[in-house]
Amino acid sequence: MKRLALAAFLVLSSVAMADDITILGPTESIEPGEMVQIQLDGLAVSKLPSARVIFWPRERVNVFPAQTWGGRPVIFFQAKKPDKYLVSVVAGNDYGEIIIQVGDPGPDPPLPPDPPDPPGPDTKFQVAIFHQSDRLDNMSRERIALVSGRKFRDELTSRGHSFVGGFDADALTAYTKQECTARDCPPAPSRPLPSNLGLSPAWWQAIKGHSLPVVAIAPKEGGPIMVFPLPEDTEAMWALLENKGRTWRTLEEASK
Repeated sequence: MKRLALAAFLVLSSVAMADDITILGPTESIEPGEMVQIQLDGLAVSKLPSARVIFWPRERVNVFPAQTWGGRPVIFFQAKKPDKYLVSVVAGNDYGEIIIQVGDPGPDPPLPPDPPDPPGPDTKFQVAIFHQSDRLDNMSRERIALVSGRKFRDELTSRGHSFVGGFDADALTAYTKQECTARDCPPAPSRPLPSNLGLSPAWWQAIKGHSLPVVAIAPKEGGPIMVFPLPEDTEAMWALLENKGRTWRTLEEASK
């Protein structure tokens, strides 16, 4: 009995082939370990010696090319692991394939949640600026005006934003390094932040890992805290806050 030549490998090339072979097999899922017969139509008997059976995945799969008593080419297929299997036949320029589901495919995975809507151009923000006091001498006058300038704060307020404050990151560093001598004193990171740091721990956590100086902003009505390098001057700050030509990212995305 003539048998199809068997070869199991993953096709990596994109060779164009005519789709002349019709493969007839199970239209519903089969049980793991169940042997099924796949029929081939359109495959000339003269091409059987050079025909190849290609299947993927290959682990714990049995494939037996054969012919019926009437000379019709068939393939016996068995897979022991639940999965979706590609079975194809190549003979010269002729090609055909079938997908066989083994086992229960299970429910479709849930769709990822929609990303939160980015702040719109009219969104008003809470604005906090973080710097290091021992590096103020290295900052430009325009940047220092953002850190401590009254004019900037007044205009920020007139534009509908709120200025949370300008904060010295060295104060937090000193706080987290101080020793605790009381017997029941928890470690520094879990202790409440002292009032002189001026804002909630979420802001300090947001700037963690960023090179200072930075500006941290969050929508006034609530939302993610987003961290950016401190703009070079007030005009650059307004462009940032007005969301001109800028794609907003959450803190997690910006930190990657």
